[in-house]
Amino acid sequence: MNMYTDLYSTTDIISHVEEILGEKVNRFENILSGMTNWNYKIFTNHCGYVYRLPGNASNLLVNRYNEGLILQKIRDVDIDVDTIYFNFASGEKITKLIDNYYCDISDNRHKAIIACNLLKRLHGSGIIFENKFCVMEKIDFYETLMINNRIPFHNDYSIIKRRLQILNGYLEQIGKISSVPCHNDPVPENIILDIHGRSYLIDWEYAGMNDCLWDLAAFSLENNFDTISEQYFISLYYQGAIDPLIEQRLLIHKISQDILWSLWASIKSFFGTDFSMYGKRRFERGSIGLQTFNYLF
Repeated sequence: MNMYTDLYSTTDIISHVEEILGEKVNRFENILSGMTNWNYKIFTNHCGYVYRLPGNASNLLVNRYNEGLILQKIRDVDIDVDTIYFNFASGEKITKLIDNYYCDISDNRHKAIIACNLLKRLHGSGIIFENKFCVMEKIDFYETLMINNRIPFHNDYSIIKRRLQILNGYLEQIGKISSVPCHNDPVPENIILDIHGRSYLIDWEYAGMNDCLWDLAAFSLENNFDTISEQYFISLYYQGAIDPLIEQRLLIHKISQDILWSLWASIKSFFGTDFSMYGKRRFERGSIGLQTFNYLF
């Protein structure tokens, strides 16, 4: 099965999954896919599963070997859904199906409490991932992919990148930052809440050792939190008043994420999944955010 194209049939997928599981598939449903992969609900006589198939260019963007090692590490934390199958080469994954009620939550405080508990458990777990998530290294990597494939950059990209390099250099100067196990992509779609109230953090493709505030910044940004919701979330995590340096680190990570994922979107768009407007919005927002630190440039 070719993992770099969507030109295979439902019959092919079902046959492939049956071979992996050793069970007959009775029902097969498309899930509204995430931004990186295609996902399917698979039902057998025994159980319900989710089959994840990497989407266009996903295996260019994600190190599947690192992901597999991380899935092994987090088993001891009991924070992810049960992984039944993972292919280190292709990135295919099969997990137990859990009906998700997290998407039904409209209250930002409720969302914040669930995410805070998950992230604190991960960050304080003491496990050590073998890979580090460094935003400037990721940007260099994505930039190389774009150059090699002649993918156009956003206007003024070279200026924005240089400013981001200065900003992340400043980040290293404003205080000692501990490196902890981070998810690095805690979007709402990566949190599951089951019918019994148990929560899970899923999809560990971008996980690695990082500043815990990267995860907090990402969760706030991806949920479009306003200032009040964000302050509640951060103070909940730190159990008290927010230090001004924490606020600075948070803002720097948010700007860095916007620029990073804008490049990601350009690559995905080039390989057939159109995220061009998403990438444009993130690049523009990140560029505007950089103006807060004009005194550094």
